[in-house]
Amino acid sequence: MVATRLRWPDREAALLRRLRVLAMAGELLDDSDTLELAAAQAGLPVAELAAYCAEDEVEAALRADVAAARPSPTFAVTGAWGKLDRRDQQGSVEEVLAWAGTPLATAEVTALCGRDVRADLARTARFEPAGGDGYWSL
Repeated sequence: MVATRLRWPDREAALLRRLRVLAMAGELLDDSDTLELAAAQAGLPVAELAAYCAEDEVEAALRADVAAARPSPTFAVTGAWGKLDRRDQQGSVEEVLAWAGTPLATAEVTALCGRDVRADLARTARFEPAGGDGYWSL
């Protein structure tokens, strides 16, 4: 994450999202295959990212992050995973999934559409099981 934040800051949120989806699907976050898959799915150059992780500047930034960390019960939700921006306008399932540009959990689509959307999702979106529910995409 540190290397991504430093060199590809525009892909950081996408990488966090893909790691979340993979973790909810049962993948291990300390497995290099999982990290490579998430990076590829987030549109990052996997080999270049792996090489950059070994650079001194990345190690220094990681150490600074660790030193500045303030553990709290909400860190994993608000700090690590970020928050999905809310849309001003509610729309169809297709519009919401196209707008998001990343797989969304059922609860996220429901919140963004402002109504129960399970039937609409089942008709129009691709389901990726994860944990007790899953993620939807076009």
